[in-house]
Amino acid sequence: MTLMMELKEQRREGFDEGINKGRIDTILKNVRALIDKKGWSPDEALDILNVSPEDRLVVMSQL
Repeated sequence: MTLMMELKEQRREGFDEGINKGRIDTILKNVRALIDKKGWSPDEALDILNVSPEDRLVVMSQL
């Protein structure tokens, strides 16, 4: 693999990580809003938002 290809791959990985972090941050914001404004439990909010089991683990660890 050439240096240029390696740099492109690293940039792509960084981009993907940034997208994932932004997605999780948005889910967290929405879950917190539902908890605060509707009085729902975290599980209820995650159910309503159709959050995947993998993302639930991440979100619950950050609540």
